[in-house]
Amino acid sequence: RAKELELAIVGVSFHVGSGCTDPETFVQ
Repeated sequence: RAKELELAIVGVSFHVGSGCTDPETFVQ
């Protein structure tokens, strides 16, 4: 569970860092 949360945080940070704020990206 912790690993999934960690990956989610990294994924969000990656999208935000790349300036990709499109909600569609988070769905995928």
